[in-house]
Amino acid sequence: MWIERETYRVINHLAMPLVCILGIQSGYAIAQARPTEPSEAVPTVPSVTQVLPANVTGVLLLNNQSQPWQNVSRFLPIPPDFAAPGFVPHIPPEINFATEIKPWLGDWTAQVLMPNSETAPNSPGSHGILTLAPVTDASRLPQFIDRVKQQRSEPPIEREYQGVKILVWPEKVIPQRQMMPPLPPESGEPKSLGQVLPQTLFPDPNQVSDRLGSMVSSNVFPGLSLEKSIKFPWQSSFGQGLVKQKAIEHRPIAPLMANQQNPQPETIPQVMPGLAIAVVPGYLAAAETVAPIEQWLNSRERGITLAENPQFQKTLENPDFSRSLFVGYGELSGLAQSFLDRTFDPNAWGIPLPIPDVQELQNALGLLGETYSSGEFFAWFQPEGFRAKSRIYYKNPQDITAIAPMGNDIYRQIPAATYLSLSGKNFNQLFLGLFRGLLNQPAIAEVWATLGNNPNSVSGNLDKNMIPWLDGEYAIFLFPTTGGLFPAFDPRLQLGMGFIAQTKDPAAAKQALQKLDELTVRSSSENIRLKQEILNGQPVTEWQVFNPQRQSMESLLSYSWLDNRTLIVTTGLPPLKELHPKPYLSLDRSFTFTTATNPLPTPNNGYLYINVGSLLSLVNNFLDPGAINNDPMLALGTSILGNIRSLTLSNSSTTISTQSDFFIVLSPRRPIP
Repeated sequence: MWIERETYRVINHLAMPLVCILGIQSGYAIAQARPTEPSEAVPTVPSVTQVLPANVTGVLLLNNQSQPWQNVSRFLPIPPDFAAPGFVPHIPPEINFATEIKPWLGDWTAQVLMPNSETAPNSPGSHGILTLAPVTDASRLPQFIDRVKQQRSEPPIEREYQGVKILVWPEKVIPQRQMMPPLPPESGEPKSLGQVLPQTLFPDPNQVSDRLGSMVSSNVFPGLSLEKSIKFPWQSSFGQGLVKQKAIEHRPIAPLMANQQNPQPETIPQVMPGLAIAVVPGYLAAAETVAPIEQWLNSRERGITLAENPQFQKTLENPDFSRSLFVGYGELSGLAQSFLDRTFDPNAWGIPLPIPDVQELQNALGLLGETYSSGEFFAWFQPEGFRAKSRIYYKNPQDITAIAPMGNDIYRQIPAATYLSLSGKNFNQLFLGLFRGLLNQPAIAEVWATLGNNPNSVSGNLDKNMIPWLDGEYAIFLFPTTGGLFPAFDPRLQLGMGFIAQTKDPAAAKQALQKLDELTVRSSSENIRLKQEILNGQPVTEWQVFNPQRQSMESLLSYSWLDNRTLIVTTGLPPLKELHPKPYLSLDRSFTFTTATNPLPTPNNGYLYINVGSLLSLVNNFLDPGAINNDPMLALGTSILGNIRSLTLSNSSTTISTQSDFFIVLSPRRPIP
């Protein structure tokens, strides 16, 4: 129960900032989005938005009406007595929603991020989270309040503010308890937990290496030795032609427990979050403390309401509003700052991560607030699966007349059986943006500077010669194949990787590729060899490496030109032959791909597309069916993924906004006989 409360508490703290922040996608190109279809009916304005102030930092609206939830049961096992949406934030989850909350609950519940004018704008306490629920039958509330009192077990503190009675249960720290009960002693004096665990779960660390060595040299793993089983990728079978192997140095493994003799028993601190409830005519307000409730009471009858806010009215007028299960709206700079205040702790991970410091994040968030005004988020189920959409509005209109939209030509060069593809425009901007972000990390910058001093390194020419010509449309994709780089590792890994890129400067591209060939051969001490041939009238360059296991040359990488401006690169010559000059069946003619992309705006800035069904087939080649059946969690995971057909994400923009669309195509749930 404690875990449920803590999970519930985390969701209450983070849901509002996360919902809107996750939808922000600036994109690297701007395309004219398809006009939104007109709404069939004008949505009814949620009553809670008529009593909230216009300057809320953010609001997450939960649809309490049954109609939009009907498609959920098509894909998920919803109980017959389920009442939408199944919960109210801040209300204790132990209270039965269907029988004790739903009968008095109105149309939409709001979880609101309230700005606190009494604190510094950027302090962690500058925003309070309030739940506001409409009440349609006030006669049922006394019974509900009694159930809350019973659940909390202690009487509340009653206070009055602006004539409204507020019931307050302060946060309660429950005495710590042991994680596990003491184990009974075998004989003699009782043993501590730390004395028992090392003998059962943690053998002597100094014996681990010897045990591993005897295991892999026995019949458990016939034909393997410890030296052969522990290798880096470049020391694998065909990689032996690239790097000379070094002897494995055996080192003692560090102790797994710092103090195995007299450790302290592990404890779990428990905190029951605070709760404040107030009832006003037509509404119930709840929060962890009284502050957000008092902020809301202070805001009443002060200026325009949220429903009258011109920015929020754009959200209300969206045709997806009425069918959405959840709707999010927020002021971008405030949401971003609140997200940083509540969640960012660079020391919490305990491991070094390539993340910018707090000041850099604050600068980025400040720039976000200067560019965008507000954002909105919608999520719903439709007959084919789950849809989500986010849109953020520019403060000033953008000029998109000079930027051409993404076309469909590149999808005609990708095979229909593709596992995953990422397409877009201006790969150079995408790559250099990520690359320069990495160089902000001192350790990475130092390594890169060292590589740049090496005359055989590609790094010194990367941003000047190797990348700028990648200025057209591009696609990176994974597809099934029986030849090339990955099957050379393992015949079960029937996988190829492809890269298609269009360029406006083919001369610069050919010059850069020639230089890359020369640097690669030289830096590999000529372990990589080049081979030239003609394929369908076009020259092909193949990189080959010697595989000592097979005593033959393996195809490492190949590239050619599909036309004067379109380059194709694959992991080896056999995959290239399957795609040159075009695949047998292209992605744009695939039923799975067209189903996954038809509902999304076109034209757009490209797709991130995952064919989950095909990808699972590849993964299943490496899984033991018996292990899946014997592991309930693994079986559950594969069952859930098995119901997902595809996932697609796309970005599109207009002069006033940029939009992200997410679509999961699901298999309908089979009825239980």
